[in-house]
Amino acid sequence: MADYQDSLYDSGVFLEAGSFDIGVQILGAGGVQLPASINVCDNTPQTFTASTQVANATYVWYLNNGVIPGATSASYTATQPGVYKVEVTIPV
Repeated sequence: MADYQDSLYDSGVFLEAGSFDIGVQILGAGGVQLPASINVCDNTPQTFTASTQVANATYVWYLNNGVIPGATSASYTATQPGVYKVEVTIPV
């Protein structure tokens, strides 16, 4: 995208919010999509799995917005309370 050096023609690109969503869901141990929030009262470890498993994809798991060191596979077992999310990068 470029703009010529004049005052007559201008260019712009507009991207819709959420348009890069590849549809990754977080699944529970039974392979069922988890709701946006779950409460675990007994501190039992919970295994989460990213639903999109593409060859050569990379995974980064977060706890309370901080990267979890070494959590780079499609699944992660949570052992402490907090807000978890996964970022999946699919190669082009």
